[in-house]
Amino acid sequence: MFRYATIPLLCLLVFLPSSRLAQDKPETPEPEPATIQLTDCLVLPSVGKYGRSPVHIDALEALILEGKFSNPEPGDVVVNSDGESIAWQSATAGDDGWVRGDDYRGANACWVVPSDKEQTVLLHARGHSWVYANGIPHAGDPYGFGYVRTPVRLKKGDNTFLFGMGRGSLKAELQLLGDAPPRLVFGRDWTLPDLVVGQQPAKQMFGAVDVINTTESTLEIVP
Repeated sequence: MFRYATIPLLCLLVFLPSSRLAQDKPETPEPEPATIQLTDCLVLPSVGKYGRSPVHIDALEALILEGKFSNPEPGDVVVNSDGESIAWQSATAGDDGWVRGDDYRGANACWVVPSDKEQTVLLHARGHSWVYANGIPHAGDPYGFGYVRTPVRLKKGDNTFLFGMGRGSLKAELQLLGDAPPRLVFGRDWTLPDLVVGQQPAKQMFGAVDVINTTESTLEIVP
């Protein structure tokens, strides 16, 4: 047991001084990826009825399913199931990047992003129940943990992101991948086993790592 416990420490003591001497200058940190932040958008206060039910009523989603949805303008109205006309209104994110409002619980937000070319980006949104990206539905991050990153293919021209705001707050950004070739990106929601010092690990230990496929092909990952 002593041998296993001290080998990592001895290796650290041997290699640490030489690594410090080899550093003539501080390492340059990797640059942060370029992003497009959600700042201005349109918000539609709730036009649906939600709850812990297998189905819900939503007048805006009904328009989407009927193929009648188009990018709104401030003042455009949607008629809810009670016959009330609810208007789209302009909204701006705060200094912290979050869009919030007193009547935004269960609301919808529409964000239009122009692109000068076709490209794949990673959508990083928090606080949303779901999102339609150019008409394609994706899961949300209603509790705002920040783990959900969704690859989205932007078209040349305007791209529409329609969010369900869930609890009434939303933060979103697009991470630009640049001209790098499509690839797999490891996410941040890892589930890994614990190794306990002094205990022999099991012959098989399992973990899970979320992998984001930014390519346009279906990939098979064999463990």
